Amino acid sequence: MNKVTMIDLNNARQAKQHLTDAIGALQKLTVQAVGRSENHEKITSFKTWLSELASTADTIITQGQNQYNERPKELIQAANTRLHKIPDEILLRQKKSQFATEAYEAQVFDLKHKGFNSGQIAKIVDDPGSEIERNKTEIIELETEHKQILAFLADVPVFNIELLKNTSLYPKTEIEVA
Repeated sequence: MNKVTMIDLNNARQAKQHLTDAIGALQKLTVQAVGRSENHEKITSFKTWLSELASTADTIITQGQNQYNERPKELIQAANTRLHKIPDEILLRQKKSQFATEAYEAQVFDLKHKGFNSGQIAKIVDDPGSEIERNKTEIIELETEHKQILAFLADVPVFNIELLKNTSLYPKTEIEVA
């Protein structure tokens, strides 16, 4: 059987509730109320069909609950922990870029006031551009990882591990580890 998604689970729960209500209402109808036994037999047949639908909904609900009970708890905990660390890592890289820019500008300013020209300054002070670009790239990667972890955590009751691909949490295979 396929994995039950949260949409499947919610639909099954809603269907089960409405079907139970409908079956309960139909059970109150008597032969006298519908006028003929043929009509009552049709209602009974319809109730049986509705009961089968309710049973299918029960199966989906049970499977969803089983999936949830068998969820990868340690991976979910690790995902929650990682999710809360990523904003700090992004902020750190932003601050590193800001610091590198400010340090560069301060050095250039100081050297200009000491009489150095642009060519001389370029030879003395390293341009922080490559560090800033590296930080920007890492920030983009961290933001992507953040989105992927959120998608994984929202994928209840499935918790599809493939949603963590290309993140630090994705389980390594034997070949990748070696």
